Amino acid sequence: MRFAALAFLSAFVVAALAQCTSNDIIPDFYGTSQVVYVGDRLFAAVINSNQCRPRELITGPVYLYRPGDSNFTPLEVGYWNGLNASSPTNSIPCPSITPLGYGYRVVIIPDRHSPARTPQYSTTFAVVSQSWFEASYDQVFLWEPTTARDDTKWSSTGQQLLAWDDTNRAFDEFEVLLYKASDVTWGPLHLAHVRGASCPQAPEAGSCATTEFYFEYSRKLPVGEGYQVVLQPTAKDKAEVIAVSGLIEIVDYPVTTNTFPFTWTPIKTITNVPTA
Repeated sequence: MRFAALAFLSAFVVAALAQCTSNDIIPDFYGTSQVVYVGDRLFAAVINSNQCRPRELITGPVYLYRPGDSNFTPLEVGYWNGLNASSPTNSIPCPSITPLGYGYRVVIIPDRHSPARTPQYSTTFAVVSQSWFEASYDQVFLWEPTTARDDTKWSSTGQQLLAWDDTNRAFDEFEVLLYKASDVTWGPLHLAHVRGASCPQAPEAGSCATTEFYFEYSRKLPVGEGYQVVLQPTAKDKAEVIAVSGLIEIVDYPVTTNTFPFTWTPIKTITNVPTA
């Protein structure tokens, strides 16, 4: 019995440590702050066999859905074959959908061929038109709250910081909205209206590379995890997303991260009274 148990354990360890083959592929979902345009690939892929284990491989239909929105019927958009890296079905474009804007996720449902037995989900992202993507999201980089990670913390009261680079200096005025990634029907909460945001180009006018915007919401923010800041030209223009932050945790105590860390960058600081 002892030897049988050891044999079983050894087989389990070998299976766990085994690597994928060169013909295997795993989905590489974009980060939380991603914006996808209609016709763009919904998610990428990792072909490097050193980065996956056989138990991570999945095959099955791919759906686009809106978390929390029972009025949106999940849309089957393709088939993912994690056992065949050269399968043409693995390049799945974003379909033309209604409504455009923030609030979509991808899920792959394992079928009977799939080594993985649990669904694999993307984070919540925005879908926009290609023309808007090229004019907006592709030109604006949001520093704070960070787009690179999901570790921003905000205090439920007090000043909050936005910092961003606007390559084309096109967005002098816009709205700051708070969404919940797990339920896109929640809110959004209108945090602030930004004016005078563009960086002047002429040195004599005080040129800058980054705009730093401080605001204080007039009421207490909801406490919890999984919130995202979305910048839009107006609150009604949901299809025209300028930028999306990573996930934010809102806590009921002071935080010390509300400063822009790159002191060598020329910064324009503005402070506006929120409209909410």
